[in-house]
Amino acid sequence: MGHKNNKKPAVAETIKPVITETNNVQNENKVETPVKEDIAAKQITHEEQAILSRVNRPKKDWNTISEEEMVDFNLGKNLLELPPEAKKLQDNKEYAFSWVERKPKRIDEVENYPPPMTWWVVNRTLCPELAYLCDPMTGGIHTLDQILVMKPWKLHKRYQDVKLSDAIEKDRSGTLEGKHGQKEELEPGVVRTEYVSGAKIDGGDVVMATDT
Repeated sequence: MGHKNNKKPAVAETIKPVITETNNVQNENKVETPVKEDIAAKQITHEEQAILSRVNRPKKDWNTISEEEMVDFNLGKNLLELPPEAKKLQDNKEYAFSWVERKPKRIDEVENYPPPMTWWVVNRTLCPELAYLCDPMTGGIHTLDQILVMKPWKLHKRYQDVKLSDAIEKDRSGTLEGKHGQKEELEPGVVRTEYVSGAKIDGGDVVMATDT
């Protein structure tokens, strides 16, 4: 006589995923770390890049400089003197010349002044007499951190006349001694401090043409 199988068939259990609040809290508090960028490459300016290239370029070994290379060096030479041709043109009252800072912003300023304060950067076309001094790369005439600018003498003379008239009016309101140390703006960006014994030039430009 056979035995009956009393075991019930197995029922597959369904396992439901348990979502904990802890996981949700961790996800909410998770802070993403930003990708690190090359800050130096992003913020460097054109001027800084130009300086960087000059700092890193090969340098001349000072141990190789001979006595012959220094024979023409003269401590008494003024590097801001006008070239002889420019001085002659200025002495003849054909043009006025001046040095201004060799920076794009400063050049834009002096070229955009209203007449008669306007200056033009010297180049081969404006002043053929100085063409041999013009830099082959920029076309201007440089010395130290300055670049040469010019204007017709009649504009310079007109500006000087206006300044003189203004100075006369100021003299009527006070004595010379009362002006000791008083600052006067010759042109925008060019400031002169007046002293009883002379004048001190402040600012980044080198004023050459001041005679009336």
